[in-house]
Amino acid sequence: MKNDSGRIGWNRLAVFIKETLFYWRFILLVCVCCALLAGGLQTARFLLDRKSGEPSEVQLSDEEELERRVYEIGAEAVRLKLASRQEYLTNSILVHLDPCHTVLANASIMISSGQDGGELADAVMNSILFYGIRQIDWTELAEEEETEACYLDELVSVSGNSEDNIVNITVRHFDEEKAEKILDYILQKMEIRDKELQEEIGGHDYRLLNKHIGIYIDTSYEDWTENRVNTIYTLQSALSNFSEKANKYSPDASGVSKKSILKMALYGAVGGGLAALVILFLMLLEKNLLLSPDELKDSYGIPLLAVFPQRRKRHKTFVFIDRMIEKIGCYPTEKLTDGERYLLIAEKIRQLTGPGAGKRLALAGDVPEELLKKTAESLALEMKDAEIIPAANLTTDPAAVRAVGTSEAVILLAGREKTRMSEMDRTVCAVRELDRKILGGIVVC
Repeated sequence: MKNDSGRIGWNRLAVFIKETLFYWRFILLVCVCCALLAGGLQTARFLLDRKSGEPSEVQLSDEEELERRVYEIGAEAVRLKLASRQEYLTNSILVHLDPCHTVLANASIMISSGQDGGELADAVMNSILFYGIRQIDWTELAEEEETEACYLDELVSVSGNSEDNIVNITVRHFDEEKAEKILDYILQKMEIRDKELQEEIGGHDYRLLNKHIGIYIDTSYEDWTENRVNTIYTLQSALSNFSEKANKYSPDASGVSKKSILKMALYGAVGGGLAALVILFLMLLEKNLLLSPDELKDSYGIPLLAVFPQRRKRHKTFVFIDRMIEKIGCYPTEKLTDGERYLLIAEKIRQLTGPGAGKRLALAGDVPEELLKKTAESLALEMKDAEIIPAANLTTDPAAVRAVGTSEAVILLAGREKTRMSEMDRTVCAVRELDRKILGGIVVC
């Protein structure tokens, strides 16, 4: 018995939930209104604080504060790196060279020595090679050209051939005169370095083999230049990403925290939805209407003779959602005409009453009187050997009491969302007080 009570209770709850889902438009409207109200109040609070001169404090959790700080530090680091790269692209000569029209100024220097089987020449070449790569002072030429030393140094390539003790120098530029000027500056600095080496170790010969300036197709730096440009786009994207995430935790120019407003709007939507559900539940409980055909069977322990489905009135917008809700626990599932259902009811009554009985039956229930009479007439057409008497308002109408009292048995008629369970309780109580058997129930959905 306890298990049956629990099952009935769960069924009742499931029916309530399904009925509540039909009001999804109302619930959605309340959620949107409460979200706008909560977000608007939060915005107004920030604006009032700003107008009064008081700083608007955004209350963040420790985790949110840490995330905000990480994003701000990341944005600042990327911003500095981006500024450096943009400055480089603006001032660099190498980046702006045309691969199909590049001026190359070349020179070769040979170091020779008859001592120590060439070991001295190798040492001198390595010293001059290292000097050309790492130690040239570009200060004078940089001031003269109104640029920085690093932009001149990257135009120069210095390499060495250990077999022949030859140092090769290449200068890239878009201007022939400037390329030659840079090459002459390097050669001058290397001659000064050679004189220092002559004084320190001596015993070697320093000779300029050749010097040539021409225009060539040079694609050796094309990929390198493209990578530098792509780095700018990557850094810009990273800066935008960091800044956007950091701004979620910080007030905007008006002193309003977007994340705080969104959070309050979310709270408002959830709170409004719960409030709407509570209101709907209270309304359904207060009306105490029959919501499912099974309630008639579970509440009074009587068989269900038939269920007549009626199409629920639908809205024109998003009607597919209403159809989906209707399919949840849909009842009944068999496809029968009304005539076939009345024929089925008549046969069930004959089986319940037995042969020779059930000649006078009363039809009672808390439904409109027109529906009661129409159902009695339709049932009488299928049971021509019996008299079906409608008994409306059994608790207040003496004629209805007389009809039940003179009948052999009673059939209950109920309408989903029309019959009040409290009135049905009184009807069933009145029938049992008159000591009449209830054959079963008919529900119009």
